[in-house]
Amino acid sequence: MSPSHGSDNRRWNGRPTKRDQVKIQNDVKKYYRRGLTIEDICHLTKYNRKTVFKYFSVWDDVIKQDQAKDIISREKEARSRSMKCYMDLLCSEYQNFDMIEEKIKSTTNMQVYVQLLSRRSESSRNIAAFREKIDSLEMIPTIKETVKNMMEANKK
Repeated sequence: MSPSHGSDNRRWNGRPTKRDQVKIQNDVKKYYRRGLTIEDICHLTKYNRKTVFKYFSVWDDVIKQDQAKDIISREKEARSRSMKCYMDLLCSEYQNFDMIEEKIKSTTNMQVYVQLLSRRSESSRNIAAFREKIDSLEMIPTIKETVKNMMEANKK
């Protein structure tokens, strides 16, 4: 009988020893990092396709999780900055609106009154636009939710 994986210190017809598993993992990882396909690595190392695939799937999952975390944190920061910006604009516009309201109450000049009404209408439109932006930011699914949904769909 010959060893199942071609090494002198491997068990006969079965699972490789821990030492051999580490060697296999290191061999496969070296080629994986170079971007070789499973078929290429199997051809070069003479390892079983299922063995190589096992390591590929573990490393692909780790890489995807790391990339997802990076994207998720970047998205979270960008969303937070956008929300803060729109909230600051909204607060400022509310202050502007209140100031216009006070001036409308105290003015006696008809021409100024008409201009103030126009500015109040513009301020109301700005408030509505900022509220709409804030609401849309809150409603857009996050990348994390999108990735989770995609992963669940792939499992099915």
